[in-house]
Amino acid sequence: ADVTITLALPKTGLIQPAALDYIGSVEVADIGIPPELVAPIQSELDFISADDIRLLLPRRPRQAHKGDFGHVLVIGGSEGMIGAPGFAGLAALRMGCGLAYVASPREVLHSILTAAPELVGIAVGAKPG
Repeated sequence: ADVTITLALPKTGLIQPAALDYIGSVEVADIGIPPELVAPIQSELDFISADDIRLLLPRRPRQAHKGDFGHVLVIGGSEGMIGAPGFAGLAALRMGCGLAYVASPREVLHSILTAAPELVGIAVGAKPG
């Protein structure tokens, strides 16, 4: 499914590993159960929604630019091992950093930046010639 709608409350079965490949995103539909009836329900689990996370994140000013949100430097990569530094840099950008740099041997840097052009490359190692 692309979306699973569950009524009133999230169900524990929807977060079991066996279900995760089948449920898509989970939406909890309010069916009018009064909060005072739900409050006493005890659970060892907490359901965190995107809305919960959104409340924790500060709003970014409209006039801000990428230089205002920190920089990350990823050092890594070698012949045949270009994936990890590219993925790490992209993860940093997705988490909100402003600029992500990848320092990698010049022989593989082009491949990393071709796969992830959002990153800023820094070639390291001996100069040719």
